[in-house]
Order: sequence, then C-alpha cells, then structure tokens
Amino acid sequence: AHAARDEAPVPASAVVGLGPEELARTVLRPHASARWAWFADCPAYTIWQRNRESRSAEPPSEWRGEGALIVRPLEKVEHLGLDAAGCAFLDACGAGRDLAAAAQAALARDARCNLTLLMKRMLEAGAFGMAGRN
Repeated sequence: AHAARDEAPVPASAVVGLGPEELARTVLRPHASARWAWFADCPAYTIWQRNRESRSAEPPSEWRGEGALIVRPLEKVEHLGLDAAGCAFLDACGAGRDLAAAAQAALARDARCNLTLLMKRMLEAGAFGMAGRN
C-alpha cells in the first residue's frame, strides 16, 4: 500500500447524494493502494494490530476468522478490520461489479451485514479510488 501509485480517494460526498437506483448502478473501484484479505482460520487483523501497536502479547480472547484492509488514500497508510462480508464486498468491487452486486455478495456472506455502516467505514478509510483524478 505504501509504494502504490498516488490516487485521490472517492469522497463520501460523491456517493451520499445518489438516489437508490443510481447508487445501485455505481461502480466503485478499490483504491490503487488498497490491499485486503480474509483469513478464515485466525484473527489475523487483531494479531497484526496488537504487534504493530505494541499492545499486550496475549492471544485474542476469541479465535475466529478476520479480514483486513490496508490502504494509503493520501499520505498515510490506514488499516481497517473487516469481516467476511466486507471482504466479499471489496472482492466484488475489485472485479468491476456495481454496488448492487457488491451488496449482494456481502449479504451472501453474512445476511446481517450492515451495508450502510460498511460503506461509511470504507469511504472514511479511502478504500475507493478516482482513476485519473489526482
């Protein structure tokens, strides 16, 4: 993420004002620096975060799958823990699918996924890029 090409992140304001049908047809491409992965068998993000922040070396209290997003939308690398639905959403966006299809992919992984919160977190992290607009 640190060495990826510079690219302006999609501002939340570009998405917030869209109507439901236009939003569903919108394609958001992951930022050029975005890297994400799902680790089904371990709390990889919690372990990485604790090591990075010099926190307690205690193992996570709950051993479960976790995902992570690392992105550098501006000058600072950001990181964000993701669940399986969030990773499925980004996988769909990375494949060039529209937001309706990305939402369906996320909900197929976890029917309880809060899509509004997921979009908010991803937009705040700068997870999507605006190609050709720096």
